[in-house]
Amino acid sequence: MKQTKIWLKLVACAIAVSMCFACFAFVGCKGGSTPNDDWGEDDPPTPTEPVTIRVMHYWPECAEAFDEIAENFTKENPSIKVEYSTSDYNNMMSALNTAWLGGTMPDVFSYWSHQMREILIEGEDFMAADLTEQFMNDEAFMSRFKNERAWELGKIGEGHYNVPFRATGFVIYYNKTVFNEYGWAQPESLEEFEQLLSDILAADLGVTPLKTYGTNGTFMFMWKALFAYYDVLSGMSSDENYLTGRISQDETDWNAYAAAMDKLRLWNSKGVFGDAVLAGGEDASEKLFIDGECLMAMLNNNLLNEITEQAEFEVGVMTLPAPEIFNSLDGYDSTYGYSYGGYDGFCISSSSTKKSAAKKFVEYLLSDEAQQIFSDSTLSIMANKNVTYANEVQQEMVETMTFTALYDYVPDYNTTSSYNSIGDKISYYSSGSNSHGTGAEIMEERYEQLKKALKNLMYNNPAKEIIPSTYARSSANIESYSDWCKAAMPEAR
Repeated sequence: MKQTKIWLKLVACAIAVSMCFACFAFVGCKGGSTPNDDWGEDDPPTPTEPVTIRVMHYWPECAEAFDEIAENFTKENPSIKVEYSTSDYNNMMSALNTAWLGGTMPDVFSYWSHQMREILIEGEDFMAADLTEQFMNDEAFMSRFKNERAWELGKIGEGHYNVPFRATGFVIYYNKTVFNEYGWAQPESLEEFEQLLSDILAADLGVTPLKTYGTNGTFMFMWKALFAYYDVLSGMSSDENYLTGRISQDETDWNAYAAAMDKLRLWNSKGVFGDAVLAGGEDASEKLFIDGECLMAMLNNNLLNEITEQAEFEVGVMTLPAPEIFNSLDGYDSTYGYSYGGYDGFCISSSSTKKSAAKKFVEYLLSDEAQQIFSDSTLSIMANKNVTYANEVQQEMVETMTFTALYDYVPDYNTTSSYNSIGDKISYYSSGSNSHGTGAEIMEERYEQLKKALKNLMYNNPAKEIIPSTYARSSANIESYSDWCKAAMPEAR
């Protein structure tokens, strides 16, 4: 994705030159822009001459809920009309880049809070306006949110560019009907989860115990989870600079990460992930789960509505639980499982000439009324703490999604394709391949590529450096966790 941005920047510069030097850089060629910090009042609209704000989102399947929200908003604000456009989530960044280059940016657009760096590069004009002063100083507005961390996910530098709307993350759906039939309880620790896997394998049901997919899909989230648990146990996550994602590491860390990868290799060799751990995608995995061909599947929480509608069995949800030792750590618990994700959120375009009206709409999107409408219609888990959840499985999802983004850091840098490709190597190695070296060698290579990316001015300007770690490393926890990772799976009960 970063490559797409760089290519588009180069194309834009070529266009600028060909237009007789009418402008000298891409960021100056987005017609109709106003300064990023221009939040002056719009021309006062009247009911006979309403302002129309354009809103782009990536949920065409949620049109009914959005239409109801827009209708109610306009009733309260008759001088402001809302005009929607949609893009599927796979093409949202491309749609925004096209609009940015063509000067047709919507006034409001949706994007993932935890992926804002894909569309914003420090040192350039941002396509999203800084919302810090407009929202974060409003105590009444901020009091609606149940998770303060939600705002930090959309922070770049000192600015906040994304208003959290609903939680989005990957959880483990499971066939509760079969679990109940065999007396399997939802595991409350990583050790119990591994015991469950052994019990499922021994039952020989002819189905895949846990379906994952992709080198950068849900199988990646498995190793990210095990890495995150190491970061907590080692003490790394307590470092004051941990959330930057660029504190120093060494051989001890690489060996521990490699041990975690070896645990996944073991699980895969025993058949935990079926015959093709990396095959397929979200749609195929969802179908396998609904059709009863796997007992568990790691999928996005926002598939809950269609899964519960189509599955002919009782559905449960959980995360990959943390190690038992988490119960002895201050502020943690083994039930605080890893869920990769963050929030679907909304941004206000920095080029909008209707920022005041756009702000009113974004405020309404986070109102109790709008959030309840969207939740009831889609079974989504919303950012507003006042939303109520009548659906039993949805309430279960609320508890599960509490831990979304609990363990992930928020990088203050951009990465290169060379660095990103190491993630594929980790997935390949974790699935059983030996084509890319040992686990420790891959982790060391990843660290070296990070250092190169930080100094690459095409991606980070000014360049950044690795920050020396200052945390107190827990050798005992590292040894205990590494021993578990290297141990054989337990015998079935």
